[in-house]
Amino acid sequence: MAFYLVDYENVNTEGMQGVELLSAVDEVIIFYSHYADRLTFDLHQRINLSQAAVQYIKVDACKKNGLDFQLVTYLGYLIARTPESNFYIVSKDNGFQSVVQFWEDRQIAVSQLDSITAAGDCTNRDTVEQQIENLFADSATARRVAACLRKSKSKQELHNYLAAAFRTDEAGKYYHKVKHLL
Repeated sequence: MAFYLVDYENVNTEGMQGVELLSAVDEVIIFYSHYADRLTFDLHQRINLSQAAVQYIKVDACKKNGLDFQLVTYLGYLIARTPESNFYIVSKDNGFQSVVQFWEDRQIAVSQLDSITAAGDCTNRDTVEQQIENLFADSATARRVAACLRKSKSKQELHNYLAAAFRTDEAGKYYHKVKHLL
């Protein structure tokens, strides 16, 4: 299960690329304000094609970063409900990196993306997640390794993320177990 929290004010229709590829176990929560409250016909059609549950939350963004604070608050609520899920903040706003790091330090799978498509091939994501779970007896370790893999665009990045998340001896072992999945 994955949750996509979309900062629509920031990414607009481009951030929604790939919504039609999501599965029935995924949820998309679109945070928008009066500054960005329009959908194109193309986006409307793609949302209708999606099997994912889609929710719209209009926020009063009269204060600077008002939408961001509400999105992060909702993220915390979702994590409390289903900590084993994968969480994606869809935004180009660099301010979310501290939120991502906060949750990664607590072994919760939170990533930031420019668009839903950036989560990778949505059709095989569950297969890769299952392969990682099969490689590790401890589900918390599997989630942390999966979070590192999701963020990585190269094997070097994967190694670096694992080295930052685990002790040196563990990082090397984990890298060799999962590098083929990249």
